[in-house]
Amino acid sequence: MTDLASNEPSIYHSVPDLIATLESILLRNGTSDSVARVLATNCASAERDGSQSHGLVRMAGYVRNLRSGFVDGRAVPLIRDAGSAYLHVDARNGYARPALEAAMPQAIDKARSAGACVLAIGNSHHNGPLWLDVEPFAEAGLVALGVVNSVTYVVPHGGHKRLYGT
Repeated sequence: MTDLASNEPSIYHSVPDLIATLESILLRNGTSDSVARVLATNCASAERDGSQSHGLVRMAGYVRNLRSGFVDGRAVPLIRDAGSAYLHVDARNGYARPALEAAMPQAIDKARSAGACVLAIGNSHHNGPLWLDVEPFAEAGLVALGVVNSVTYVVPHGGHKRLYGT
C-alpha cells in the first residue's frame, strides 16, 4: 500500500510496537520511565485515533523541549488534596499528561465520594488531545470535562483575528 499524498510506501506498526519505539526515543532524551510511558502511550493513541495534530507529529517538539531543558522530563508531580472535591497538581515544569495520570485515581475517588471533583494542574507543559484525558473517567463510569488555557491560535468562522486556543 502507498501513501496517496507522497506515493511513498506506507509503513504500519502495531500500537504496542509504536509505544515501545516512542518510549525508547523519549528515554534517550531525558525522561523518566513513567513519563516516557505516559507520553508514548498518549502519542500512539492519538495517532491510532487519526489525529494529525497530536500523534507522532508531537514527538519532534517533545524531543526539542527535553533537550533544551524547557521541560523537565523527570518531574514528579506534587498532588495537593485541596478539599473534598478538589485536587491541585503542581507538574513541576513537566508535561501535564503525566501529572494527570498521577492524580487520576484520587480524582476518581473524590468524584465518587463527593459527586464531583475539580482537578487543576499547573506549572505544566503541553497536555495533548483532551479526549484521551477524559476517556479514563468515562471508563470509570463518570462524566468528565477537560479544559486548558492557551495562546490564541484559531480564527473563528467568519472572523479575521485569532480568538481561540487549542
